[in-house]
Amino acid sequence: FEAWGWGEINNINIYKGKYAQRDLLSILERLDIVVFFNSNKKYWGGGVSHSLLEAMSAGKIIVAWDNFTHRQVLNENNSFLVEEENYEALKNKLLEIKDTNPRVLTSKRKQARVDSEIFSIENHIKTYVEYLKLN
Repeated sequence: FEAWGWGEINNINIYKGKYAQRDLLSILERLDIVVFFNSNKKYWGGGVSHSLLEAMSAGKIIVAWDNFTHRQVLNENNSFLVEEENYEALKNKLLEIKDTNPRVLTSKRKQARVDSEIFSIENHIKTYVEYLKLN
């Protein structure tokens, strides 16, 4: 089990600190499931995290709070969504995943990768160039 980031959940310190960008691939290679706790109940941050998009593009199994921020890129086809701040439901979902048909997991992983492509550097450049042409 590895927890990257910072903060506290139910009095458990999850701070592992920042990682160097050069270490991202080796970190993602070690992980099967990536869980995102970005909260809309406590914080209204700057939108979808790069970490979420990176995990999606790596084809990881995604578990996240079911909220507006995550719903911008996540859905039932590419992830497992859990009621925000419902830790019992989160525990049950993680236990359920271990018994999920591998085909379902593979399908979600593939769809996460496909759905992340819209946020690729190439698409950002294309959109920016199109914007410049209009203005």
